[in-house]
Amino acid sequence: MAPSKADYCCGHWVDAALNVLGDRFASGWEDPWKEFRYGSDCSGLDAPYWALQMLTKAVEDSGGGSVCCQHLFASEAPGPQGLWQKRMLEANLSPGAIYDDMLARGSKSGIDWKTGQKAILPTGLHLYTGGFECQDSWTD
Repeated sequence: MAPSKADYCCGHWVDAALNVLGDRFASGWEDPWKEFRYGSDCSGLDAPYWALQMLTKAVEDSGGGSVCCQHLFASEAPGPQGLWQKRMLEANLSPGAIYDDMLARGSKSGIDWKTGQKAILPTGLHLYTGGFECQDSWTD
């Protein structure tokens, strides 16, 4: 069966990322890379995390060793506006914490939407991504 357009596009992205990241990824991960620490704000459905999963699988498939990607936190719009995104994040990705509002969270801690408890914002990330607003930006 021929690869789909999605497979081709994702494979192309993974190849490009491996080229940019260089030998560290292609030849195997050294500590502390065995546990890759990732977090995101304005996460939406967290497409960068899915791409990161594909990248770590490509590293493993190329003989580069096993990589554990820790999804430490995500955030989405506060209240009902971001409710379905937060539910999708929880159901599909289970990040360590889901913050209801990155602006109210601050740089050290915030309230985890899943538990309602204060959660310390993780540090020492290898990759942090911030999404773009999902609102329509077009004007007439």
